[in-house]
Amino acid sequence: MSSIILYVLIFVLVALITSDAGIKPSMFKYFNMLICSMFAVALAFNFYETAANILISKGILPQFAYSLCFLSIFVISLVILWSIAQFIIKEDLPFPTVVLRIVNISSSVLLCLVLIGVIYVGLGLAPSSASFPYAHFQKDAKISPQDMDQYSKSSLLSTDKIVSSLFSAFSSGSLSGNKNFKDLHPNYLDTMYLNKASVKQGSLILAGDKSISLSSNLNDVIKKASISLKDQDGNPVKPSAGQKNITMSLTFSKHNFEDGGALGEEGGFTLNMGQIRILCKKEDGSTCVAYPQGSLSSPIVLQRKGLTEAITYQLSDFDSKGSLGMTLLYEIPKDSQPYALAFRGNLIKVFPKAAKKKTPKAGSEPTTKS
Repeated sequence: MSSIILYVLIFVLVALITSDAGIKPSMFKYFNMLICSMFAVALAFNFYETAANILISKGILPQFAYSLCFLSIFVISLVILWSIAQFIIKEDLPFPTVVLRIVNISSSVLLCLVLIGVIYVGLGLAPSSASFPYAHFQKDAKISPQDMDQYSKSSLLSTDKIVSSLFSAFSSGSLSGNKNFKDLHPNYLDTMYLNKASVKQGSLILAGDKSISLSSNLNDVIKKASISLKDQDGNPVKPSAGQKNITMSLTFSKHNFEDGGALGEEGGFTLNMGQIRILCKKEDGSTCVAYPQGSLSSPIVLQRKGLTEAITYQLSDFDSKGSLGMTLLYEIPKDSQPYALAFRGNLIKVFPKAAKKKTPKAGSEPTTKS
């Protein structure tokens, strides 16, 4: 029902904008708004996480912070930029009416696509059900990382994909130091909706910085998977062509979200495999994202889980130190190296460096006791 209401509102918005553009031909009205909207999109993607983290630190609508900040920054930026443009350019150039009408209508149509895309991204960042604003993944499907494209769907005219892909293409240094948006958020829409997949079961879409801890030695975090690995049905687990299997070990900490953790208000802990992904850097410099095939119940037994399948833990599952260990299996390209862990919609932890092996000095002799 909510999706139908959204479609109606979008239809009304498009009808109002395009009809106004056709009735009152003005070359610069909607052309200026189109250009301003693209700059507003860039500002929204650049700063929504920073602004949202400030709200989260103050406990202000924490799970809604990303959605509210993204939409607010876009709207405020668009109003300010368009007001400045209207003040600078007050008159149309003396073009024939038919030219003005063509430019105005075409600009208004493109503007509508941008606005619809922004609406979908903004609502997608909210902690609503996985089917709102639309069902990005097929409901109740046991999705493996290799089958994501088969089960994923698009929004109306794929507008959210257009908007996010456009920004990813020209962004640089947008979120963290010299890391651009595409480096930190590959497969942006997929990860957004995977974070929402278990909302009905009580899963949060954001996490605190104390949610996960990693060993200080990379060799304890990332390991080559055993060649004897089998799944719960006894089938050998082999990587696809051009891929390799690795395991990643992490520890969840017993903290509520308000205290910087990942636990909900009831103290339970619900997640899905799609919320725990690793970022990899390929030899050509490009970035890719990998999702878990499942978790290891022993060094040689894999418990396969679908990416959207809810997994619930209780407080009793944590040990006396308040820790819950987990080892996950990932399939990544052979020419890539994992460099960071991404959890839910906001937490990114860069993997530690591998410990350097001590080598004996040249000419030194090992000492032995007699």
